[in-house]
Amino acid sequence: MSLEDFDADEGVPTDDEPSDNTPDDAVDQPYQKGDPVLDLTQARPMIVVDAPNQTVDEWSESNGYDLADNYGNGKFDAQPDEAVVECVFLSNVRNEPSKTYTFPVSRVVLIDAHHADDGRRIGDRVVVDLLESLFGAALDYEHTPTVADVSALVAEAGVGDELQSVASELAKAARIEAADSEADDE
Repeated sequence: MSLEDFDADEGVPTDDEPSDNTPDDAVDQPYQKGDPVLDLTQARPMIVVDAPNQTVDEWSESNGYDLADNYGNGKFDAQPDEAVVECVFLSNVRNEPSKTYTFPVSRVVLIDAHHADDGRRIGDRVVVDLLESLFGAALDYEHTPTVADVSALVAEAGVGDELQSVASELAKAARIEAADSEADDE
């Protein structure tokens, strides 16, 4: 059994196809859930627990608190139209995280932990693992859901084309490897 035995393009977008998963009013959000970041004010590591599609002004208005006016945030000249992130500080083993905090993105910087995996960020690793399982299930069942069904659903959920493509290829490769292993055992 080889990779050619699978329909490589069955509903899975390629990098050449434009993605239509980004809303027109999307905020330029450089962070994603799971990113390790550093609070530049306190020099303390944190984890991003939410990367909402909100600006400093939008968050401030909806929460009744002027985020840009906060003393720590003011040191970084937070702009009204910049994105915000919700984070939790990493505690030592004796303390539990007490709560989450929302910051303008100018106050945090990404800790480059993702270079250990060909540049794939931690959140992307989780997404790819989940999608690999979904695409694998679609490959294992003869009728439904199809790979095209899974691809359409995850695209609707906002998962980018590149992650879908990687996950789909991993699922196909796992099935080829399993089939080859079975053939060797016979």
